[in-house]
Amino acid sequence: MFLVLALGFFAYWRWFYNTESKQQIHPIKQYTIQKGALFSDDDVPTLSALNHEMSIISARASQSLVTISAVGSTLSNRMNYNGHGASRIVSRKQGSGVIVSSEGHIITNFHVIDGQSYIQVVLDDGTVETARLVGSDNMLDIAVLKIDVKEPLKPIPFGDSDQVQTGNFVMALGTPYGWTKTVTQGIVSGRDRQMGSLGVNYIQTDATIHQGNSGGPLINIYGEMIGINSSVLAAGRTASGTLGFAIPSNLVLQAFKQICEHGRPMRGYLGIDFIEPTPRIRELIHYVEDKGAIINLVRYNSPAERSGLKVGDVVLECNKSEISNRTELLRKLETLQGGDVIKFVVWRQGKKVNINITLDDMAKEVEHNMTSLLASHGIRARNLTLEELSFNINGVYIEKVNTSNISTGTVYEDMGIRTGDLIVGVDNQRIYSLKELNEKLKRPVILNLIRGNRLFRIRVDMTRSVVTSAESGFNNV
Repeated sequence: MFLVLALGFFAYWRWFYNTESKQQIHPIKQYTIQKGALFSDDDVPTLSALNHEMSIISARASQSLVTISAVGSTLSNRMNYNGHGASRIVSRKQGSGVIVSSEGHIITNFHVIDGQSYIQVVLDDGTVETARLVGSDNMLDIAVLKIDVKEPLKPIPFGDSDQVQTGNFVMALGTPYGWTKTVTQGIVSGRDRQMGSLGVNYIQTDATIHQGNSGGPLINIYGEMIGINSSVLAAGRTASGTLGFAIPSNLVLQAFKQICEHGRPMRGYLGIDFIEPTPRIRELIHYVEDKGAIINLVRYNSPAERSGLKVGDVVLECNKSEISNRTELLRKLETLQGGDVIKFVVWRQGKKVNINITLDDMAKEVEHNMTSLLASHGIRARNLTLEELSFNINGVYIEKVNTSNISTGTVYEDMGIRTGDLIVGVDNQRIYSLKELNEKLKRPVILNLIRGNRLFRIRVDMTRSVVTSAESGFNNV
């Protein structure tokens, strides 16, 4: 009886389940589809015109857009599966570029082709060409490529990035994730955005920029290139959480001309860093105005130092133009070349001082650094900034210790001086500048330095490139 009841219950459950889950199909042969648009061009003339014009702009500008594929290889330090030798690792990079001359010159980001030995370019019509590197501006992140052409190409025109205003309509062209001729639209979200230590005034946009857009153009409504898409700042994991940044076209054009004519950028080197006149810093130097740019750092043996500029000076004028803030001064300096003369009017301890400076070529910056005994040992050092000095400390800051190309017997990082050390004295006497330190290093000395919260004493002989001993104390500072 139990078995009969169980089978009956199971049969009922199957019948009930099939009945409930089975979809009932009821064909309806009569239906009406709405025909025609809700609005005509006459109803939305502005949007209609904008829709048409945006299509024309993107179609014409895309003719100058190219896809870049770069391949390179490096030797791995690890042994291969047989346990012999080093294996070769193949690296591939993909990005975008833009044709800027009818002869076949192409501009892209340096990081797209950095370290790659073989570069291919895919043109608008699908033609694949091999490109060669003409030159690059690594600091600006610009590279110039050249392909051989049989017929003139269609270059994109350069726009004047100085005329770009916040709120202007823009389009970002590129090849994100391999999707060719991708166009995103937005506005200029901001100007003069500072990223990194170079001092480039980037253009910020909300036009979506993804991986692969690097090197593509940012264009205005006239089809002019006003920037090269360079980087994004992610505020989240979605596209809506990113900010795009483009290198201004005026800087790109200048770098392009210099690379084509000289083989490298001819950027001028001044050797200073400057900050906004914040209330705290103004109080520190007894400066009552809220305009100008305050010199925060003067590099050792730089044109700035040789001309007499000092930390704490406030730049009020540059080449007879008034300087209201740090951004204005950056804009004046970013296009200058080696050999150019700039005329500063600076405020110094209540007086105005006129200073003329002849810029060096940026390529000579390494030579300036190598005049230091520390630099000859692979150690890059600098004076303290005004902000650091405001905390009542003194000394010389060690920016980097490079031991990769130094022979045995030199000042090794693991034996003595390390990155981040603050050298505060020599032979128990305080020092205040890199120039003063270099003078004292011409003989064997004991360096007094702060590392973390401890005071160390290290005996060095820079003239013989030997650390003779090292001892540490445990004093909290």
